[in-house]
Amino acid sequence: MEITFDNSKYKLMPYLTANILFEVDQRHDVQLVPNSALRWQPSPAQIAADVRKPYMQALQVKQALQGKAAGGAPQANEDKDPQHRGTVWVQDGQFVRPVKVKIGLSDGSNTEIVSVIKDKDGVFGDLPDGSVVVTGTQAKTSNDDTNNPFQTKMFSGQKKQ
Repeated sequence: MEITFDNSKYKLMPYLTANILFEVDQRHDVQLVPNSALRWQPSPAQIAADVRKPYMQALQVKQALQGKAAGGAPQANEDKDPQHRGTVWVQDGQFVRPVKVKIGLSDGSNTEIVSVIKDKDGVFGDLPDGSVVVTGTQAKTSNDDTNNPFQTKMFSGQKKQ
């Protein structure tokens, strides 16, 4: 894309690239989640036991429908606007629960949650204010078991025999 404007005071040098953001809309008092929360996917072992099986079945059905749609016309029961839908995961003790959401505007880092999409089976939960939304996992490491070549090594001061 090429953008032209008045540069008569020569504040910008010609022929250099620039990253430009345009504000197309503005919303106030909305619920936001980090974009990483919309990308994160848990392993089945991380999903709360009471929703694990129904969620995995729903996921398989969705993948099967997407496979059929790729070879022909869209299926009648598919989401009409799937790019404006997502799933976030909220912490529930040691596990996570899925929340299906309709998403809105994004600033590149955070995305607006327009509404929570309820399902008839009760697989997907709710997203009240203050919910802990999962954006990723952190692997547990021990200084003794670390094989990271970039981590500094601590010496105990004892000589090996």
